[in-house]
Parts: sequence; C-alpha cells; structure tokens
Amino acid sequence: MVKKMTITSAAARRIVELGASSREVSTSEPGYVPEPYRPIEEVEIRLARLQSAWERNAAGLWHAQACFIVGDGGRADTSFLFDACCPTAVVKPEGEPYSWRFYVVWRGRWESLQHYVKPGAKYAGGAAIEVSRYDSSSGAILIDNAGLRGAKVATDDSYTDQNGILYFNPRHFSWKSSSIGVVGKREICLRTRLVKVVTDVVDGVPQYAQVETLGGE
Repeated sequence: MVKKMTITSAAARRIVELGASSREVSTSEPGYVPEPYRPIEEVEIRLARLQSAWERNAAGLWHAQACFIVGDGGRADTSFLFDACCPTAVVKPEGEPYSWRFYVVWRGRWESLQHYVKPGAKYAGGAAIEVSRYDSSSGAILIDNAGLRGAKVATDDSYTDQNGILYFNPRHFSWKSSSIGVVGKREICLRTRLVKVVTDVVDGVPQYAQVETLGGE
C-alpha cells in the first residue's frame, strides 16, 4: 500500500532554499529573476534613504545605493549601504541623494516601492540663470543668478548695492545709440564735451586742436 505524502507550499519552498547554493547577486545584474511571490506576512519591508543618484544599467534597470532608516526621528544608519533598484521605473525615479526617503521590499533583492510618476514640465536655466548645482546640505538643486548681482567701489567698503537696479549719476552718464550696431539697443556712455586747446606755437601762431574731456552737459 502506497501512502500519499502532502507537502505544504511553505515546506516545499524551504526544501528548495536548503538545497540551493547561495551567493550575493547585484540588484542591477541584467537578467536577474527575483524570488517568487510570497504571502505578505513573509515579505520584509523597510524604510530607507537614498545615498547616491539613480543610475540605469545596460538592461534598463534603475538602481542606486541606499541605507536603512532606524528608530524614530528618521535617523539614517550609514554603517550599512545596500543596492536598491526600481524595476517599475521607465524614467529616472524620484529622489535626490541624502534627502529622499522611500520604502524597499526584499524579493531576493531590495526593490523600491515608489511608483512611476509621469514627468512634469521640464525646467532649464534661462538668460543669466543656472539650474545645475546640487547642494548636499539642503538636498536640493540650487538656482543661481549668473548675471550682475551687486556693485561696489573697490576702495570703499562702506556701501554695496545688490539685487536691484544699478543707478548711474546723470551728470556724468548718458544713453547713446549702440556703437556696435545692435538693433533697438543703447549703451551707457560718459558725458563729454569738446574743448579747443593750444597744442603748439609755430612762428608765433598758436596751433589748436579739439580735445574731448569729461564733464559734458
């Protein structure tokens, strides 16, 4: 008489685990197949913080370094870094290093639970504006004004004007049509005037010339 043996799914999975050789597998390894579905009570989910920028490998998988958040207060345990991936992402996932918190689930590798978000409007720096410098202390990309931000007389430390209109004294400066042919533009110039001066005396006859001097009206 042959007795029928019944093996539960949990027992079968354990037999497979005991018989399989173990090795460390990178989350970004092309062709990696994660562990099969497990009931929710068997899945480990941890809160993590992004430690590096997201990168995309040859297989199209986005991955980055991360560390776990431990205890209350959002303290990051940087003593252990691990590779996390975002298998659902078709574009670069959300988050900047050292500031982005997200949940990861263990399925033979740590996978990000963040969802794909349709990209919004793309912004770039315009005239005299730069949007490219990452500040690790604030976890943000800074918007820098690359144009004129202030004016100061180098020998006088008593006054500095900044973040506004730079004013010129009208007694000494004026606007004139552009000398370089830029249509619709003018250039600021010093006010001058022509003065007739003696440059030489030849046989008792003064020789004159027109000299441009500052202080025109």
